[in-house]
This record gives sequence, structure tokens and C-alpha cells, in this order.
Amino acid sequence: MWTILGQPACSIAVPYWPVGETPPEANGCKTSRLCDVALKIKSLLFDYKSSRYIDSYKLCDGEGGGLWSTTFPAEDRIFEQADLKLSNWRKENPDIIEMKSTQEALASEALSVLEKSYCELKALKLAQKKTNNKY
Repeated sequence: MWTILGQPACSIAVPYWPVGETPPEANGCKTSRLCDVALKIKSLLFDYKSSRYIDSYKLCDGEGGGLWSTTFPAEDRIFEQADLKLSNWRKENPDIIEMKSTQEALASEALSVLEKSYCELKALKLAQKKTNNKY
């Protein structure tokens, strides 16, 4: 199954095959690390006085930048890697250890991309704040 933890525009889909423990990146007491980072990203995107409005420029700036310029390619890579594994596993019985390590590696990749994206968005927000304070 595929899951997106957190606000869908702010997260990356990751696979989960119910063969063992949930990957650490997708597990937590109340929320997972993937969800926590997605929520932090959401707070930077929904930063208007009313939290109902998203700053879509931060999603896609029209010049090849924005959150989606990093999350979409990462999600595509994750889909491709999972599809390759699934096609192999359909030919032979899958090894549970390999399944678990694959889902952990893909969740780890998603978390890494989201954490990097959060840092970049936060830096952008700080730069915008400094620019706005000069006037």
C-alpha cells in the first residue's frame, strides 16, 4: 500500500508492505517523523493570517523552484524503485527482510528530501522577512 503522512501537498508517498514493523520514519507515538516534517513544511506554506490560504508560489515558483521541484522527482524515484522491486517479487517469492529493508530505505529517502526541503523553505522565509523589514 502507499501512504502519504501529513498534508499531501507537503509530503511524499511511501510504500508499506505489512510484513513487519512500520519503518522508523513512518512510526511514532502520536505522529511519525515523516508526518512531523510535513507538518513543519505545511506551517511555512500556510503562513498567511488565515491558515486556509496556501502560498502556492512556495510549491511551484514557475521557474523550476519551489517545494515540488524536489519532492516530485523524489517521489517519482521512490515509485520507480518500488515498481522494480515489485516486478521482481512477482516473479519470485519476496524475501521479507528485503521487503522491510526496501520500505525503510524508501521512507528514509523521503524523510531526507523533506527535511532538506523544510530547511530550504525556512531559509527562503527568513530571506523574505529580512527583505520585507528593509522597507
